[in-house]
Amino acid sequence: MSLLRISHYTLSSALGRGRGFLATALRLVAGALSEIVAVSLSRQKNRLTHGVVLLLVAISFATSTAVFDTTYNAQSLVDAELTNGADVTATGSTAFAPGNLLAQLKALSGAAAVQPMLPNFKR
Repeated sequence: MSLLRISHYTLSSALGRGRGFLATALRLVAGALSEIVAVSLSRQKNRLTHGVVLLLVAISFATSTAVFDTTYNAQSLVDAELTNGADVTATGSTAFAPGNLLAQLKALSGAAAVQPMLPNFKR
């Protein structure tokens, strides 16, 4: 919470004291009204600061969610390969074993390799 207060204070003080800089930056957008717009923004610095801080929090949340999603997907693929030996494992019953269908499974589009796997029940 203290980081939000620091960013709020920094942005608020910059809007209060930096009217000239703000007017210069707004000159491309506001033209001759840049001084009036700068004064208006500096008077509403608390509202503007709250909006900027909220935007920064939303961007940081979206970034952390994207990083988590990417690492989670990568780790789930690694876990599947280490646990099952592949991304997809086909299981069946003793009457209808998938080992009898290896030729058909190899013919599937997107199948890089097909290999029979024996379970390890010795643990």
